[in-house]
Amino acid sequence: MVKTAAQALAVNIRTRRALLGLSQVDLADAMRSLGHRWNRATVANVESNVRLVSTDELVSLALVLDALVGELLDPGDEDLDYGGPEPLRAVLGQLWTRSGVRLRWRSGHLGMEGIPEGIAEYLKWRNHKGRKLIDAILEPVLGAEEGDRQGEGRDASPPTPDPEEGS
Repeated sequence: MVKTAAQALAVNIRTRRALLGLSQVDLADAMRSLGHRWNRATVANVESNVRLVSTDELVSLALVLDALVGELLDPGDEDLDYGGPEPLRAVLGQLWTRSGVRLRWRSGHLGMEGIPEGIAEYLKWRNHKGRKLIDAILEPVLGAEEGDRQGEGRDASPPTPDPEEGS
């Protein structure tokens, strides 16, 4: 299934609120204390994705729910519909929302910057099943060779760390 950012936000607000043991009224009270005109119905509408959240409200929600803004937008194990030609694969959405990886949209193409080397190699390995979007993102970052883009010469298992490296 594919989630929009608004759907991911709604699920994550509901989940974080429950993990913190807050009722919808508690969350509404906290948001009101930060200057937002929220009540229990507002929380219910946000959590069911009936009402969208403003940027100011998103920042306040992150404060109240003890979360990073990226954590509230995390698509989890589902692909993210960002409005582009293909959804953003779940693994890339998680990298984007959970780490220092930056996604960028330039000239009709999605790109990524700041991928740690080990994660980049893992993504290349995962891409052996023909995930074109991952390849298109990683190619400018890693300089993938022609054979790799066509799926040739890829290992059947993820890269294993060199035992000598850790010592």
